[in-house]
Amino acid sequence: MAIKEVRFNFYHHESARELNLSIGQPFTWFMDGLMRGRFKLYSGHEVKGVNIVNINLSPSKFSNSHEWYTIGNTHQVEVNLDLRKFKGNRQKRVQTAIICFCELAKKSPLPQVQLLREQALEFKTSERVADAIKASDAYLQQVYEIHLQKT
Repeated sequence: MAIKEVRFNFYHHESARELNLSIGQPFTWFMDGLMRGRFKLYSGHEVKGVNIVNINLSPSKFSNSHEWYTIGNTHQVEVNLDLRKFKGNRQKRVQTAIICFCELAKKSPLPQVQLLREQALEFKTSERVADAIKASDAYLQQVYEIHLQKT
């Protein structure tokens, strides 16, 4: 098994849906672009049965232990965080999410998450983030159009 997806999720906030669409989706696309074609790097006995990494953020509802744990096929951390940290234009907000992931990933016991952290720091250029935002928006538009056709 290998890590195939890294997600950045917002919970327990009135704007969680908007934050997940405007920051979480492009973050996932950025990480997917980073990982594409390199899945062997994110495999190993440490991630046996794990293919998803979640960063779960809430203003105040989690225990805030900052401890990573694995449940089912997911390795994750739940953190209380002042969501005002995600200010600025969309590109800046996604870059803030990448930096936040990198800070939290330092504490993960999985070497594959450590490698993702190093690569994210190295490749968090504005051009790559802009490309991730475009890809995410195109995908969401396609999903929206399919949904409209079905209704």
